[in-house]
Amino acid sequence: MLKTILISVILCFSMVCFSFQKSDPILQNFYVSPTGNDSNNGTFEKPVATFNAAQNLVRNFKSYKPEVPVTVYFRGGKYYLPEPVIFTSEDNGTENASISYKAYPNEVPTILGGEKLELKWEKYKDGIYKASVPKGVLFESLFVNNELQVLARYPNFNANAAIFNGFAADCISPEKVKGWENPAGGYYHVIHGHEWGGFHFQITGKKSETELEFTGGWQNNRPEGGQHKEFRFVENIFEELDTISEWFLDSKTSTLYFYPAPDLNLETANFEFAALENLVTFQGTETDPVKYIASMDLNLEEQSEHS
Repeated sequence: MLKTILISVILCFSMVCFSFQKSDPILQNFYVSPTGNDSNNGTFEKPVATFNAAQNLVRNFKSYKPEVPVTVYFRGGKYYLPEPVIFTSEDNGTENASISYKAYPNEVPTILGGEKLELKWEKYKDGIYKASVPKGVLFESLFVNNELQVLARYPNFNANAAIFNGFAADCISPEKVKGWENPAGGYYHVIHGHEWGGFHFQITGKKSETELEFTGGWQNNRPEGGQHKEFRFVENIFEELDTISEWFLDSKTSTLYFYPAPDLNLETANFEFAALENLVTFQGTETDPVKYIASMDLNLEEQSEHS
């Protein structure tokens, strides 16, 4: 009799253990690390490397476990986005099972809208250096050791100037334009004549030796006020590369020109560019919204200024 009771207890205990082993998880965690690999399964020991891979893991998991909350932990470090992260209703959580993308405790992950540049510098002239970038790479925001640099401009950047960080009445004067061999791709910024906002133009070329051609300028709904005679400046002009921290990218030759500070070590400096206007986009509709997605403690940095 005692033997029968013991066998029954053991069987019941085995069934209980088996049921616990087969039960659904209370929550699901995935992990991302700059040293991970997108072929991994996203565990703590085997993290993936990119936001896109983590997003796909979540989508796959939620397709058969929609009732389980999911947290994606990003380990500290930098994550470069070649394109924006797009959330649709396919990424949705639920009221009782939301999805969170967050920093791993006590670590600082940074999401960057660009890429790191591997450059071999050589002297150009007058304190300026040059280096080749991969063909087809275009950007208008450059960071050196996490500091935003200045796109070649006139007048030069002045951190203490309240308007445009510096302005000059003669920035598109005939004398100035004459000295620019090919200003196409440059920008001309000017305040409204009555200081009601401003206008922004892209330079498409030269009408003549001393006159520019433009596109744009539709940002202000009161064009009758005209352009301010003094509050204006130009940027992304090669010939205006003439001071420390300025740079210019020649898209035709894929050549980056840079004027470094005397104490900057070009061999060890970290060069990154930003090419995305938006890092994260939510694409939902009134009838099919994006919902129950949270992002916590993720640093979103380095967005393009002119995209």
